[in-house]
Amino acid sequence: MLTLEQLRDLVERLPDGAALLLSKASLFEALSVVPTSPAAPPADLTVAEVATWFHRSPSTIRGWLGADRFPSAYKLNRRDWRVPKTALASFLEVARNGGRPSGAPDLGAWRRHRRR
Repeated sequence: MLTLEQLRDLVERLPDGAALLLSKASLFEALSVVPTSPAAPPADLTVAEVATWFHRSPSTIRGWLGADRFPSAYKLNRRDWRVPKTALASFLEVARNGGRPSGAPDLGAWRRHRRR
């Protein structure tokens, strides 16, 4: 409804110390700013969701969590496990590297080397 120029003109005509009541929507419209909601943080995954992701049972995932295979996984209310998506990504990276973190030397490489 109001443009920025109309708002400026209205403010200039007000006496000193006067207040102007505008709705939030009108002010955003005048400033041509679209209000955005804050981005929700990515939700952490439950044991059931991780089990579905890997096609394993929830008890298998709990065993992996107990063995600390997901870094930065935590228990919520001292009971329910939560796995951050970043922990899932690092678990997949280790699994792709044959069970060792990236940058770690391959100590079993000598086994694949064949003598002639």
